[in-house]
Amino acid sequence: MNYSNPIIKNAVIKNNSAVGIAGGIMFLHSNPILDHVLIYNNDVFLGDFGAGYGGGIFIYNSNPIFYHTTIANNYAAIDDAI
Repeated sequence: MNYSNPIIKNAVIKNNSAVGIAGGIMFLHSNPILDHVLIYNNDVFLGDFGAGYGGGIFIYNSNPIFYHTTIANNYAAIDDAI
């Protein structure tokens, strides 16, 4: 999500894979609210140009707010899995 302010409620983001950035979900210049969201078993791998960041969530220049949200068992090739 780019330049947005979404409200994500009662959602499951699971079993996704990406090459480069953001296996589960990505926030760029955004202010999302996540309420009762489960983010798990997402993966991000190295691509031809490197990266490998944000297995479950990739956050850049954003201010997410999390309520009753679980982020677990995500994998990132480099850095944190969140």
